[in-house]
Amino acid sequence: MSSLVLALLLAGGAPSAAPPVPTSATFRTLESFEELTKEFDAAVAEWRQAVKNADREGRKALRDNPPAKQFYPRYEALASAGEGQALIWMAENIRDMGFGKPEREARTNELFEKLVTGYANEAWFGDALTLIDRRNKGNDFALGLYERVIESSSNKPSVAYASYLLRKVLLNTSDPEQVARGEKLLEDAIANGGEASWVAMARKSFGAISLKPGRP
Repeated sequence: MSSLVLALLLAGGAPSAAPPVPTSATFRTLESFEELTKEFDAAVAEWRQAVKNADREGRKALRDNPPAKQFYPRYEALASAGEGQALIWMAENIRDMGFGKPEREARTNELFEKLVTGYANEAWFGDALTLIDRRNKGNDFALGLYERVIESSSNKPSVAYASYLLRKVLLNTSDPEQVARGEKLLEDAIANGGEASWVAMARKSFGAISLKPGRP
């Protein structure tokens, strides 16, 4: 049994409080997001194989202690040092940390707030928007984040993507002004989205709008 799998088995149950605050004595301070993610991916592959090979009791112990529990504080350390992509990883993997639903949602939204406030100009920020859309599905919190990105980001692809996500909600309202704004946002998104994968869907949506009765 590998040292990683043994550590997972010995890690115990889910935490009832926040992960421990990492210190320079605990982690290598110079590890990069890419290095850490490569290590995490390898740990996940090893963990999955261990789950596959374990007996019933061993599988339960392993499933109760996925690798994210061991890696979360290290990503938290990277985030504290200014690595924004670590915040995305934390939001994606927080489900494995054992928090109850209200606390998990509050922590996830706090991570999204940090991403929008500090990293909306980064080239990778579209990944954050995708996760915000997946976790919040057009609720008021998500709409507020999209609005802030549109108003403040200098990254045109991110502004276009936020516009696309926002218009999905606005076009489904019964308010004619909001619908009109959604249509305008969709036009802007298509114009500034470049080669992003969602642009084709946006063009298809725009074509459907153009064919509605009463439109020129």
